[in-house]
Amino acid sequence: MSQPPVPYDYFRTLEIPLAEELGNMFQYYGDFDREFTGARDLVRVREINPALKSFDDWLSENASKFESY
Repeated sequence: MSQPPVPYDYFRTLEIPLAEELGNMFQYYGDFDREFTGARDLVRVREINPALKSFDDWLSENASKFESY
């Protein structure tokens, strides 16, 4: 079952340094996803780093390091 996304304003209320900037960053990633991710040339990135993994592959290898609640 998928969890709903965490509201951007929630990050801004955290009592940590740069909480507002963290919320702004996540909002930018969400609001401008096409521009943010579209600016990456994955073919070129894989030429630079052939060991680059997809998130799914990385998660499969590291899932045991995360706790489930």
